[in-house]
Amino acid sequence: MESSDSSNPEAAWQRALEWFQNQEMGRRKVELTAIIRPLYESLKQAPDVQALHNLYLNPADAAVALQTAQHAYPENKHLWDLSRTRDVAYGLRLAELRRDSAPSE
Repeated sequence: MESSDSSNPEAAWQRALEWFQNQEMGRRKVELTAIIRPLYESLKQAPDVQALHNLYLNPADAAVALQTAQHAYPENKHLWDLSRTRDVAYGLRLAELRRDSAPSE
């Protein structure tokens, strides 16, 4: 599984996050959320943006993402293509890291 844009991952994460947020609530979004949530939780191990980039480029992280999807939906192979859902999880974590590092007013 390749990342969708390894030359500019943050742009890919943002596009994926916008795509996900624009999805109508329904079965598809619930299925995607069931995959994205554990991926996002696993990204909390990245304490900063650089660590997040390093994880994204690590093939082992992509393998974990695939295993997460297979475990959540073993019969639905169409949900195993994680280029976009993985990017959504990274986009969520990036937004969280940026919020946490923003100066307080």
